[in-house]
Amino acid sequence: MKTFLASVLLLFICSFSPAFNNKQALLHKIGDEYQGGVIFYIYQGTDGFEHGLVVAKEERQHIRWQNKSTLVHANSMTDGDDNTKLLTFSPARTYVESLGGGWYLPSINELGLLWGSRKVVNSKLGTLGQPLSKTTYWSSTEYVELSALDFDF
Repeated sequence: MKTFLASVLLLFICSFSPAFNNKQALLHKIGDEYQGGVIFYIYQGTDGFEHGLVVAKEERQHIRWQNKSTLVHANSMTDGDDNTKLLTFSPARTYVESLGGGWYLPSINELGLLWGSRKVVNSKLGTLGQPLSKTTYWSSTEYVELSALDFDF
């Protein structure tokens, strides 16, 4: 809800493994390294596959969410990928796109999921060099023209 510079935390959503059934254990767990980051949320999709959210090993600080005063209707509370695709005139989106496919700015609810697993995730990120900062992170969920909902870690 602020218009100042904030940190950008990057998420990656991906399919982890072949289908599993109720008799099999999950193949991954929160805190595992995966695809350049650390898993912080796992679920079984309606497709029968294990899916999850991954937080990047590094964050980018002091970057603007939007440069131009324009509503883009990136108002999903749960779908950061969709929100990110809607952003225009956004240094945060430009940075995320420079990293390659799959990365996006998290929705406000995805940041909440990360907050819930932060102790395990920070333990792993600490061994990799940079735990989550005690800072304000932008979500991709739009609040007003130049600002998004944010989450204080």
